[in-house]
Amino acid sequence: MPFLILNSMIKIKAYYYIILFVLFFFSNSYTAHAQFEINWQFCYGEVMVDNAYCSLLVEDGYLVGGQRNHYPFLLKVDFEGNLVWEKLYYGENLEGGGVTHIIATSSGDINLVGLIKSIDGSNYTQFGVFKVDTQGEIIWVKTYGAATTSDHLTSAILTHDGGLVIGGSINGGGGDVSVYYGLRDAWIVKIDSLGNILWDFTIGSGGGEFIADIHETSDHKLLISVNNSHIYGETNINCDNTYWEGTLFMLDADGQELWQNCYGGTYRDVFNDIYELDDGFLLLGSSESNDGDLEGAGCHYTGPTEPTDDFWLSKIDFEGNMLWSKCYGGYNRDHGNQIIPYRNDEFLLIGDTFSQSGDVSGNNSYTGRSDIWVLKVNSTGELIWQQCLGSLGSDLLYSNVVQKGDKYFFPGHSMEGTQPNTGMVNCDPQGRFYMWMFEVTDITVGLPTNSERPAYLSVVPDAYGQAMAFRRSSQQQEQGTISISDINGRFIASIPINSEAAVWDCSHISSGVYFYQYHCGKHYESGKVIVRR
Repeated sequence: MPFLILNSMIKIKAYYYIILFVLFFFSNSYTAHAQFEINWQFCYGEVMVDNAYCSLLVEDGYLVGGQRNHYPFLLKVDFEGNLVWEKLYYGENLEGGGVTHIIATSSGDINLVGLIKSIDGSNYTQFGVFKVDTQGEIIWVKTYGAATTSDHLTSAILTHDGGLVIGGSINGGGGDVSVYYGLRDAWIVKIDSLGNILWDFTIGSGGGEFIADIHETSDHKLLISVNNSHIYGETNINCDNTYWEGTLFMLDADGQELWQNCYGGTYRDVFNDIYELDDGFLLLGSSESNDGDLEGAGCHYTGPTEPTDDFWLSKIDFEGNMLWSKCYGGYNRDHGNQIIPYRNDEFLLIGDTFSQSGDVSGNNSYTGRSDIWVLKVNSTGELIWQQCLGSLGSDLLYSNVVQKGDKYFFPGHSMEGTQPNTGMVNCDPQGRFYMWMFEVTDITVGLPTNSERPAYLSVVPDAYGQAMAFRRSSQQQEQGTISISDINGRFIASIPINSEAAVWDCSHISSGVYFYQYHCGKHYESGKVIVRR
């Protein structure tokens, strides 16, 4: 009898410690992923045709572009989330479209890149570029693409010479298209600062292909991410697998192919964002596979009948050789779309998640709905923390997140009007809306941290906007590194600093806002610089 009592007491005590452990675990899991705190929210639009597709940080606020009532629009909000102005672009020769990319120019004007319908009365959708001033007023408009079919634009970048490379997919030949393989091809075109075509390049087959991302490398080459399906017929794609490979093309500055590689496994694998490192590239997308380049990556694979997507982060060297792959997500659909450099060689990965399992915790949405998902990983892809942002309904991003110091602006969507004012979504007035724009603060970067880590670096621009001098405290003697990126997180330059000062030659860089990260031993700090001419 005493033994039974003692045994029961041991079991009760064991259960007690198990309960404490579970409570401790979930408490710490919640704390670990609550890194972003919402500063303000701004809700805009009431119908399903209103979409925010792009954003840009300017000196006194954020620009947001997209589609409103089937027409291109541009709006500006200040740093407190107040609407400053909005523009809707329509007219006799402009019957629809949308803005997908906002790109600042060295002249101070802005390129709005996207889709334009029927500027020439043909009723087809083509690649379009609006040159506008800082108030959104049109300077000129030009279109590019096939002659008699509708095209779809998905990517655009400003190049070092002030021109643009824009890309997407075409549904036919003729017009500005030099080569057409069949069905829907991936197509990019290079234009100068006045909108004149310099060259074009087609990636295609008898199946369907489109451009997912374009990255200009530090030596002015172009790394192109192409998503493709069912490659057959005449093609210039050299993939063994004919179904949804993550495909990369490297072109020189004149649009000539240097190399191409295909990555992935058996099922659907795509790359959506490219980030350049000192020793290669990070690639972020999504994958349904667990074999090939995904073998051992930790994918949440559910089997061939119902494969699910994971965030897929890979690293390749400058020749395109795969170095490693990592998967993040749960047992539902998770899509990675954007890489943002953090600090200490860490990165934020941003996309959306339908999962409520695996690596995903704190999902605010009902089953079958999505949240915006943010992860922090280190330089080898190890997951550090994660956080979900959203309501009980579906919340996601079609646009890029922009960074302003320790703040991040999310031009997102809260869809379907299904209890939108729940979870983290709190819009006024109450009711159905579509665009959910909000700014968050990284609460891991605050005044206490800054006071413990005093600023050792100061930045002094020259009077002509041709160079930036980075000066550091004499207390730091060992070699450090200054990494510079643009407002979209794209790598611009890496500058070693061995003495009290280092100079960044920014004479070839467009005017605008740039971010720097300074690393020296265990010390790090970051800040913002503005190139003006």
